[in-house]
Amino acid sequence: MKEANSNENDAEDASKSGDELPMPESGRHPSYSTDGPTGEGTAPLPRNEFAALSTQDPLALFNKFDTDRSGSISFPEFQEMIPQLGISMTAPKCLKYFEMCDLDGSGAIDFEEFKVALFACDSDGNPVGFAPTTFLSPKDAFEMFDKDGSGKIDEDEFHFLLEYMGIRLNEATEEKMFRKYDTDKSGFIEYKEWKKIWLRVGNTAKELADRGIDVPKFATKSQLVRKLELALDEEERQEAKALLEAERWRNWQRSIRHRTEMVRKAKAKAQEELRSALDAAGQVYVFGSGSLGQFGKEPKDAMGTATLRHQGFDLLKKMWNERLSIGEDNAKENASDFGGKGANANSVALWGRRPEELALGDSVMYCLCESGQIFAWGGNSHWWDEIEHGSYWREHKRGELTGRSRQLLVAPEPEITFVHRNNEVATSPPEPESELDRLKSVLQYYGLWDASEGESLTMVKSHMVPQISYERVKQSLQLRGKPCEEISKMEMINLLREDMALERRICGEAAHLKIRDLDREVWDLLKRKKNKMAKRMALEVNFIART
Repeated sequence: MKEANSNENDAEDASKSGDELPMPESGRHPSYSTDGPTGEGTAPLPRNEFAALSTQDPLALFNKFDTDRSGSISFPEFQEMIPQLGISMTAPKCLKYFEMCDLDGSGAIDFEEFKVALFACDSDGNPVGFAPTTFLSPKDAFEMFDKDGSGKIDEDEFHFLLEYMGIRLNEATEEKMFRKYDTDKSGFIEYKEWKKIWLRVGNTAKELADRGIDVPKFATKSQLVRKLELALDEEERQEAKALLEAERWRNWQRSIRHRTEMVRKAKAKAQEELRSALDAAGQVYVFGSGSLGQFGKEPKDAMGTATLRHQGFDLLKKMWNERLSIGEDNAKENASDFGGKGANANSVALWGRRPEELALGDSVMYCLCESGQIFAWGGNSHWWDEIEHGSYWREHKRGELTGRSRQLLVAPEPEITFVHRNNEVATSPPEPESELDRLKSVLQYYGLWDASEGESLTMVKSHMVPQISYERVKQSLQLRGKPCEEISKMEMINLLREDMALERRICGEAAHLKIRDLDREVWDLLKRKKNKMAKRMALEVNFIART
């Protein structure tokens, strides 16, 4: 760095003749070099680490630097974070954007304020397409020392500004330069006046080249200054537009947050009124889960019948859980309005239904409402589905039961029973099934039995069985999950007959007939090449078999 002549006359002569006082190389402040750590700058990141950081979500990177989890970051942290987002700018501009976001002057900004700075300097984000450069512009340097934002600097600030720019003059020369460019004799240097100084003493050709502007070989100093001045005007105009858009975007975001908060408060007020209305119509609290946990199960995800659905039940559950201090993971929290006892969540459906009477049994609880509706909850999974007509446990011994348990479960007397082919229950075992009966049962399953042709085994084998195709029987077995590879058609018919008998015995006649109807629909869909629909239909058979 060359030092300016300390003699006043020499400085003035240099000014008149157009000689240049050198600026920092490439117009950058020495402490903010992209070539390496100098002064107070930071070392560049390794290429692979920079690539990883520059693709990070800004919020994740913000939280990374917010080490104390206060929700805000300081200027040194902001200055260190900006390059890691793939954004390059000078230290004065970095400070300028930080102060633009720090409206309360606290020296820290939160994430919402940080997004405003990103919006202003991200060329892909703001509509102007402006992106800051690593060149130290005269406006950035000026605003850095114009602490009060008045648009002018006094003589002391002027001294520190020249020193920051790397321009060293003796006191007399500096004072004379100040008086010379203070054209309105206000005792201050305004930005327009500082800009003239910067254009006069700077390395004009270097500044133009750094900005990608061609420098004519035989251009005069005045011509180069004019060219650089136009480039600076355009840069300042673009940045002013970008900052204006950032301010507009900030106000828009503030409006969104305000409206969102108003909606939240309105919803909270509406829910408070809804809770009051529901409370006026009554509620039921259940404490304890019962000896077998029958009263402590979680409520259903939805309430309703086949034709009527309880609208808003999910909101009702949310508000009920909040009242019972139950978190999102269904775990009861420490807080409770019931003397530390936790109420169950499964009586939520009774909230606001004007309950009148409750009845508590060993396994089930009933509630009668004013409208005449009866609600029941509790019990276990081995009850009504096991005593319906045709169920397995209706016809078979459960083991040793007391008389009371047998009455509650509607269980048969402790004797061995057998299910015959006509679905009759008897104490004696059925006669072995003949081959003709087996074939007749399968033919009836496919709707191919014709009694007019007689019931001769020879007639059935020669005229009726050939009507059943190999692929048809194979499909029926595959529908039931049975392997049927490398076996004959007669072997498959016998296997199918065994499955049919098992279905009647375990699931009941109604379930067997439903499986048969589904089998016919699946076969019809396969013949029409509707394989996807057939596959979905086949899943219903599996569901019936499991239930």
